[in-house]
Amino acid sequence: GANALAAVSLVLPFADDAEGLARGLASFRGLAHRMEEVGRLGPLRCYNDSKATNVEAALAGVAGLSAPVLLIAGGRDKGGDFDALAAGLPCVRLAYGIGEAGAAVARAFGARGRALGTLEAAVAAARAEGRPGELLVLSPACASYDQYRNFEERGEHFRRLVQEAAC
Repeated sequence: GANALAAVSLVLPFADDAEGLARGLASFRGLAHRMEEVGRLGPLRCYNDSKATNVEAALAGVAGLSAPVLLIAGGRDKGGDFDALAAGLPCVRLAYGIGEAGAAVARAFGARGRALGTLEAAVAAARAEGRPGELLVLSPACASYDQYRNFEERGEHFRRLVQEAAC
């Protein structure tokens, strides 16, 4: 939303073809691991935001969603304020904490939080607990280095888990 508006406001004064600009914007698929839709898990639409490796990035991505969210967050803590994450995301119905910071994430979300440890466990829990109209979002607010080589590997693992569970 905000990024698209910023791009259009910069380009529109120089554009010869506003309709072409609109078509290009509508067809833009986005970048991998940045609020990338990766499929459905039962009633849930699933998004990979593995690039959100700090609290601020996770807040920016998830706070803009209009549907209730099942959030997967955690990994190697970079000193993030998980209380601010929880307070800033009232749209999160359940938060699944994974990795080294999983328990801290779950604690910050209180009754909405569950420390599950692994991405596999979080995806399985979301599949069991998800409701129609909700979104499942991997937006870790942490580094990946406790369980993965990098955020790309974590995001690809999430994508595979969603695709395998959907079969």
